[in-house]
Amino acid sequence: GAVVNDGPLYRLPFGTVFPACIAAPAVGVALGAVDTFREQSRTRLASRDRARVAEDPFIQFHLAEAAAEVDAARGRLLGNFADMMRMVSAGQEIPLTSRARYRWDSAKAVQWSVRAVDRLFEASGGGGVYLSNPIQRAWRDVHAMRAHAANNPEKAAAVFGRSEFGLPPVDFRF
Repeated sequence: GAVVNDGPLYRLPFGTVFPACIAAPAVGVALGAVDTFREQSRTRLASRDRARVAEDPFIQFHLAEAAAEVDAARGRLLGNFADMMRMVSAGQEIPLTSRARYRWDSAKAVQWSVRAVDRLFEASGGGGVYLSNPIQRAWRDVHAMRAHAANNPEKAAAVFGRSEFGLPPVDFRF
């Protein structure tokens, strides 16, 4: 698109855009899982004593942790794109050190999203495994997204780590 479109979006490096585009759906799934869990827990009763699940500190903790992780993931991705768009709009090249950080942040956003959904799945109790429960669908989807090579935190960490040590990148997409 850069040949026919000179807009800033088309000057973003593929090696930073692609991983973020693969990470964004995982964040979206996790955001949906947080909303679903919150709504389910408002009316759910514990099977052992029929107490309101929303009053359980364990449930409150898992929701708080998951919400914080997903908000951090979303904020990091949005912040990185704002930085990149600012640089390319000003005609600046995005430094390799920033690209390496953005690559790492995309993988980390997926990792945070997976962890958030895992927390909610665990806190959903036995009902969380039923195919009729959207939490299990979120769990399956986010784990499938994590399996994509672009979302591998170990590989992204190597890109970032090499950059931090001043070593040249070995990832040809970078």
